Amino acid sequence: MPPAAGRWSVTLERFADEGDDLARLQAELEAGIAVAARRDLRTADPLGAAVPVAYATLKAQEARNLRLVAEAAAGGDVRAVAGELMTA
Repeated sequence: MPPAAGRWSVTLERFADEGDDLARLQAELEAGIAVAARRDLRTADPLGAAVPVAYATLKAQEARNLRLVAEAAAGGDVRAVAGELMTA
């Protein structure tokens, strides 16, 4: 098993047991990616590839959150998306 696979094993095992909530699986995996990206921004070699990749990952997360808020604002209920926003 590759070293990174250990990070996802708990989430994937829980999904394998329950097996019916793909949205929650996606949210948990995306949150794990965001946590790893934040860690890489703090600890990675400043001249390495991890910093720009982490930055792009976090910008994608921010864009997703802004899109959800804009869609909710257009629909008139911004509080409805509070649980869907990624804040890892």
